[in-house]
Amino acid sequence: MTISLAVLAVLATRNSVQAPAETPITAALQAVTVYPGSALVTRVAALPAGDGRYVLSDLPLSLDPDSVRVRMSGGELVAFETRERDVPKSGAGRVAELSAKLKQLEGQRAELDDRVQVLASLGTYLSNLIKSAAEAPPGEKYVLGPGTSVEWGQQYEWLSGRLAENSKERRALVRETETLDTQLAALRAELGQYDSRSAERRRELVLDVIGASGQPISFELDYHVPSAGWAPQYDLRADAKLSTVDLTYRARIWQQTGEDWRDCEIELSTAQPQRGAQGPEPSPSWLRIREPQLDKNERSAARGLQTLGYGDSALANDAPGHLAEASATPAFVSVSSNGLSLRYKLARKETVESRSEPTRVLVGRAQLAIAAEHHCAPALDTSVWLRGRAKNESDWVLLPGQASVYFGSDFVGPASIGMVQRGEEFTLHLGSDPNWKIERTQLVDERAQGGLFSSRQSDRQRWKLTAQNLGSPGGAADGTVVLIVREAPPRSADSRIEVELDEPKPKPSSSERWKKDREEKGILTWELPVPRGGTVALEWGVTASWPEGLELRRD
Repeated sequence: MTISLAVLAVLATRNSVQAPAETPITAALQAVTVYPGSALVTRVAALPAGDGRYVLSDLPLSLDPDSVRVRMSGGELVAFETRERDVPKSGAGRVAELSAKLKQLEGQRAELDDRVQVLASLGTYLSNLIKSAAEAPPGEKYVLGPGTSVEWGQQYEWLSGRLAENSKERRALVRETETLDTQLAALRAELGQYDSRSAERRRELVLDVIGASGQPISFELDYHVPSAGWAPQYDLRADAKLSTVDLTYRARIWQQTGEDWRDCEIELSTAQPQRGAQGPEPSPSWLRIREPQLDKNERSAARGLQTLGYGDSALANDAPGHLAEASATPAFVSVSSNGLSLRYKLARKETVESRSEPTRVLVGRAQLAIAAEHHCAPALDTSVWLRGRAKNESDWVLLPGQASVYFGSDFVGPASIGMVQRGEEFTLHLGSDPNWKIERTQLVDERAQGGLFSSRQSDRQRWKLTAQNLGSPGGAADGTVVLIVREAPPRSADSRIEVELDEPKPKPSSSERWKKDREEKGILTWELPVPRGGTVALEWGVTASWPEGLELRRD
């Protein structure tokens, strides 16, 4: 910020006199930009014309002082600073009131205890007197007190009356004590809802402002706070015909910053300021020859690794370069109007309270056309799983998140959605389809040793799958459904092991769609048309051979 000579002159004059008084101000919450792990809060305020020193109190203690930015019009911001102070809690007055009332009732409770104890002692004394009166000879005089004497019969009747009054008073005190105990319990419960401290630490902003020719002054304040964030949450509801799916896009916003965001504009951003602006730089690595002689500590460590089943390869994989590659955070990839992140501005003002539970807000809704598919991986699970291939024709990029999936009015279960750009095709998981009967049986399981003309042994396995369509939805007009079957034959991790596919019937699909899985993972895919009420079958096998004398291990 450039400060004119006139401003510097005013500052010099100010420094020569007593510092101006601080005027309290308030700044309304205008907008909040929520990031995945933090938030940027914007407040606005109007200041009176002229020079002044202003204090904005009740800012959250969690805000980052280095992130505070002030924009001002109608005046010059000479300096600003943040500081901490203790402020009374909103419930401090109520806490004091409850504490005083509790002290008063506890005093009354102690007085009741004393009265109960006195009546109990008096009751015991009267009972003893009645017992003595019953055992005394008739006609004797009994002295009840100074200057008082009565016949035994009279004093017995008098003692009985006093004992009855004593019991009545004790019962009344018990009822009074119970009522008081109820009041005390309610007071303690309400008091327990408040923190024991009557003040809390807060942060405030001090502004030193010079006005310009009597004009009103306005300013905006931005500050960054942690303990906040958001994540997408989806509802997917497929119709009974598996032709469309209703997509509801919501955001789970949480914050425990210490201030409530009430009735303000909220934007959701995918930027991650907590990661910083500077990326890592590579550092050199060094190659050394392992010395054949290990010292005592190295030999002990090597024996420990071998005991756990690791050889030299485990030592190599624990090299720093390997660990760095495994734990590296993947780059955040998104394209939007600003080129680096996505930003959603909610359609209306929202309120997000500072609490442990998240607040869910609506981002939007869309209806997407889907092409239903039926998948089965019978080696792992003989269930048939419904999927919908769709194109993101909504107004938003779909971010990675969790989805609640419904088929009609039935809740199917949770699923996950990855990053999907606008116009990009993606897969919706819609749960299992019970309208199938799948059986997978092993036809061949043969182990052959090396013979006269071969020094290799072999292991041959063959499988058969039968699939029956009991009325699955989402098929053609005649009820035929294409079942996608996926199998993963074992692959060789050693050049000494040879693996050959053994006569699949029918042949796997050669579609370009499955090319990557076929070439990189060796996964076989069949696309089998199954008529409604009909059954289809496929067979496939694999033969593995390896040198005799070695043992084959399946991972």
